[in-house]
Amino acid sequence: MDETTSKHLNHNRRRREKLSEPTDSSPTRPNAAVQHRIDCVKVLALTLLREIELLENAEGDISDFNLTKETRHFESEMIRSALIKTGGRQRRAARLLGMKVTTLNTKVRRYGIKVDVATAVDE
Repeated sequence: MDETTSKHLNHNRRRREKLSEPTDSSPTRPNAAVQHRIDCVKVLALTLLREIELLENAEGDISDFNLTKETRHFESEMIRSALIKTGGRQRRAARLLGMKVTTLNTKVRRYGIKVDVATAVDE
């Protein structure tokens, strides 16, 4: 092995070692795709917790249960949560929910969802 090849190998080895070392300046915040998934799971978890609380406080027989009605209620709560999180911005809410803006807009109108933008928080 000649001297030039040896220099390149040593340089590359030092470079790999430096890249593999953790640095204090490395970002601790997850990348955008991971953050998006985290946000989606947060919205889902909060909605599920609200639904559980409603069911625990509900009075009535289980025979009153209607899957279609419950699904629509759950979906409208998910949409409402996403709109609140995004400050009423439908494009961002649609992205958060993983649906097209036109689909979200249709569902907002169908379910009669209204969000008070003054109380909505945009993170």
